[in-house]
Amino acid sequence: MRNLVRWVIGIALFCWGVCSAFSIFSELKFLVDGWSRLVDQAPISIHTTLLLVGKWAAALVEDYRAFVHGLVEILHLPRLPQFVYDAIGLVTLSIGRGSQLGWKAASNWRQHLSRLEETSRDLSESLAPERFSGKARRLWEHKQRLNRNFPIMRRAVRLRYAFDDSILGSDARGVFKQTVSTLVFFPIAVTLVYGGLVSLLLATLFALDYVYRHFT
Repeated sequence: MRNLVRWVIGIALFCWGVCSAFSIFSELKFLVDGWSRLVDQAPISIHTTLLLVGKWAAALVEDYRAFVHGLVEILHLPRLPQFVYDAIGLVTLSIGRGSQLGWKAASNWRQHLSRLEETSRDLSESLAPERFSGKARRLWEHKQRLNRNFPIMRRAVRLRYAFDDSILGSDARGVFKQTVSTLVFFPIAVTLVYGGLVSLLLATLFALDYVYRHFT
């Protein structure tokens, strides 16, 4: 049941994020003009296809915005600029995806750790990777692969541990610290890292659009 709920939420966030992205892209003049040039200069064999894709995207954006405005009226929410709803959709999708990757990486790590039946002492006494041997070395190599596969999540995890040490203290131990770290600090870290990344990307796109509108 839990997996079904996660799957439904994931699909909903994905649809919201995709529609939000198309809505934002439609406001960026340099992207719209670039697409128009691509359609005009495309060979006749794909010209019709590109034209249909553009019309489909325009219809999708129009229907999405009408749905958002209708939902705002039904729920009696404050009316905000369309860009705000679009940005919230993209940021929420990024945070949701980041959380999913975080739980996946954590589960992968726990499974690998249990398979190796490793103890914390084996790692704490071997500070240099070249001193690892046997199971300890395989565990360290697996952790390095996780870091390479989830580079953004690695930053979120580091931020989470920074919250642990600065707020709870490095000497804090036990179930309380683990619970607070997992249920409070980890979501905050994921929100800051993934939400901040999307915010930076949006700011860059609109900065490019401003330059294109005023200096070209």
